[in-house]
Amino acid sequence: MTGSKSKLWTWGMLLVIVVLIGMMTANWFYQNRSEAVYNRIFNQDGYKLTFIEEGVEAEFFFKPEWIPEQEDEVNELGLVIEEKYDTSIVLDKVGKRRDDFYLHLTLDPHLERSSGYVLSTRLHESNRSLIHANSVRWQITDTAGQDLLGGQFGTGDGPGSLAAIVVSDEYRDKFADGATIRFSGYYSYWYEKIPGEGTSPSLWWPLFNLLLFSLLVILYRRRSTDEAGLVFKIAGYFLLGAFTFNLNNVGLPLGFVIYLLFFRHPPTNPEIKQQAALLGLVLYISQFLFGRI
Repeated sequence: MTGSKSKLWTWGMLLVIVVLIGMMTANWFYQNRSEAVYNRIFNQDGYKLTFIEEGVEAEFFFKPEWIPEQEDEVNELGLVIEEKYDTSIVLDKVGKRRDDFYLHLTLDPHLERSSGYVLSTRLHESNRSLIHANSVRWQITDTAGQDLLGGQFGTGDGPGSLAAIVVSDEYRDKFADGATIRFSGYYSYWYEKIPGEGTSPSLWWPLFNLLLFSLLVILYRRRSTDEAGLVFKIAGYFLLGAFTFNLNNVGLPLGFVIYLLFFRHPPTNPEIKQQAALLGLVLYISQFLFGRI
C-alpha cells in the first residue's frame, strides 16, 4: 500500500511539473513573440534605441503575373526582396479590389537577445528633430528606368511596419513588361537591452518558488525513515539537480548529470531524494522558460 501511494505521489508530482512547465512555456512564447519584443524595443521598455539612418531603400522587380484578375483575390507571395539591418524586407501580398490593385511590403526583424539592428517605417518621437524625411518614398520605373506612372498611385503605412501602394486599374497595362519598384521610407536603429530593466516583473517567479518550497516540505514529511540531517540532504539533492556549468554562455545541467552518475541510489529515503533532484532539474529548465529577450 505504501509503495502504491509513493508511485501515485511520483506520478502526481510529475504531472504538476509538466503542467507548470507547459504554462510557463506558453507564457514565455507569448511574451517573447516577435511583435511583443518589437513593440518593447520601440517603446523603450527595457531597451535603449538609437537612430542610425533614414531613407533606407528596398528595390525589387515586380512581375505582371503577380496581379490578381478577380476582385477580392489576393496573391500571397511572402517573398524576401532584401536583407538589411538584420531585417528581412518582404513583398507580402498583392491584392485586387474593384477598381484598383495593391501591394504590401512588410518587415520580418531578426531580433537578438541583447542588442542588434532593426528596420522600421516608424519614426521614433525622440528622433524627429534629427531627420529631414524625403517626401518621395516610392518610385516605379519601367525596364528603361523611366517613371512609369507619373506619381499616379496611392500610398499608405500601417501597423507592423506595413508599407503599401495602390494603383488604379487604368494603369494596369503599364505593368505588362514588369516594373522596378523602390521604396525608401525605412529608418534603421540600433537597440540595446538595459541590464536590470524591462517590463513589470512577472508573478511566475514568486509563485514558482513558493510551489518548489511547498513540494520540498511535502517531500520531507513523506520520509519513510528518520534520518539525521535529512532537511539538508533534501536541499542538497535539490541544489545538485539545479546546478549548472556555463560553457560559452550556455548553462549545462552538470549537477543533474552528477546525480545520475553517483547519487542515484542513496541507501535511505531514495524516492524523496530522487524527487528533490528532479525538482532541481525543473528549476534549471525554468531559467530558460522565464528568460526575457
